[in-house]
Amino acid sequence: MRAFVAAGHDVAVITSSEMEPLLRREASENLIVLPAGPLASVTMTKMADATGVSPATEPVPPVIAEFFAGRQVDAGFERAHASAAAWEPDVIISEAMDHIGPLIAGELGVPFYRHSFGPTRPRLLTETLERVAAGRAAALGVAVAATEALIDIFPGSLQAPHGESSLRRIPLRPEIHHRPGADPVEKQEAVDPSRLKALVTFGTVFTDPGVREAAVESMDPHHWDLVITTGGDAGSGSPQSHPERRYVPFTPLGELLPGTDLVITAGGAGTVLSALIAGIPMVILPLGADHDINAARANAAGVALVVRDPRDIGRAATRMLSDPRYHEQSRIIAAQIAELPSADVVAAGLEREIAGRHE
Repeated sequence: MRAFVAAGHDVAVITSSEMEPLLRREASENLIVLPAGPLASVTMTKMADATGVSPATEPVPPVIAEFFAGRQVDAGFERAHASAAAWEPDVIISEAMDHIGPLIAGELGVPFYRHSFGPTRPRLLTETLERVAAGRAAALGVAVAATEALIDIFPGSLQAPHGESSLRRIPLRPEIHHRPGADPVEKQEAVDPSRLKALVTFGTVFTDPGVREAAVESMDPHHWDLVITTGGDAGSGSPQSHPERRYVPFTPLGELLPGTDLVITAGGAGTVLSALIAGIPMVILPLGADHDINAARANAAGVALVVRDPRDIGRAATRMLSDPRYHEQSRIIAAQIAELPSADVVAAGLEREIAGRHE
């Protein structure tokens, strides 16, 4: 989005109106926000109330597909379609789990591209998603646009065997989240080089204080300085910070990762990719959503250990840092990611593709 804006194009984001302040602060003041539908968390709560399940707590294919390809379409398609039709886009790009974008592109007759945020989903899940999406499209009387290509930020070397998408792939270098205009944060030299620094972050959804504090308590305070994000739990009061444990609210990872030796995470795609970009190994405690998929790929690549109990995190951290292979492999993957095309290059290529359709 930033690359297209910098190249002089208009970029609109179709999302819940509540997301507008976050998008302008974290992405670009120059984005156009087209409101459509409620927040995903609202739709998820309604689904849980109606059915007793949601993809956050029961991430199995039928539940995931019903939410992303069903309930989200029900909640947002009509307003999204009206907003997009009035704005008249030349291209639509949707993240990998969105099923409103291809319906709008089909209705408007414009090219449609997918954008990944992690590894390719298992075939059973993608087939279930497609089946539910086709049912919603038929009920709406709407054609589903064919996908031109997958704009893929997940390194091919980390995909599962035979797991890469069958779509034409446009590789794109992922970036650690940073606010627009912010200078890169330099790695800080440790005050005491004998101590290690770990980032403990379970994202903005899976922020159970009990789980977080069990993870924190498992780390040896004689050897570790911890930075702990509170995410969505920020309003409920956090434990007191002190020199060995610093609690912070939502903060771009670009400001937290420099100088970090280890990332402790639930396995969200953004945190896993950011750690890979920075060449930092991980201990992953999957808690739901796509965490198991991301954790499995990081573990198979030799850059993460996976635990099932937060009390085991400290032991896993000790084991990881006693074996230099985890850091070495993390640096190898970081170097591979650095070779991928930048957003500016990919945006320019897409511009040529789209312009070619009108010649």
